[in-house]
Amino acid sequence: MDLLGAVSLRWVSRLLVLLIVVAIIASAYELYCEYLAAKNLRVEIAGVSIVRVGLASADLDIKLKFTNPTTHETPVFWVDSYQVYINNIYVGSGSLPLMKVPANTVIYCSTTLTVEYEKAGLAVLQAIKQGSFEVKVEGVVKAKILSNLITISTPFTTTRTVALS
Repeated sequence: MDLLGAVSLRWVSRLLVLLIVVAIIASAYELYCEYLAAKNLRVEIAGVSIVRVGLASADLDIKLKFTNPTTHETPVFWVDSYQVYINNIYVGSGSLPLMKVPANTVIYCSTTLTVEYEKAGLAVLQAIKQGSFEVKVEGVVKAKILSNLITISTPFTTTRTVALS
């Protein structure tokens, strides 16, 4: 091999190593940004309304607010199961579909929960006596990062007091 061929081969191999290092750094940065966006996602109850009152049950519309305070879009996330409590008495559960929140943005997701009076008897009596009730939603936000290879989970709890009018 002549001198020019050896220099050229050395230059190509160094360039290849540099490209691999840059790709690794870029992937690590993307992973870090996705992780931060998923971990910093805030969940709050934006509103609760009674949409139906029946003889044996009532339907609550619970509007959840998802806030992404970071400068990077969240990865796709979902809530497999959340639990709802009225005045700390369990009244039901549900799940939420796949979602994504752009950087520095808020999205809302509404869900309807049927509350059976038999299950929530004490909570209903407390609400009538007090003129208000507290709704608590607990769950776990799950997200896939690093091209869907890693699932991360972030628990959340949010409460809101609702006045009966």
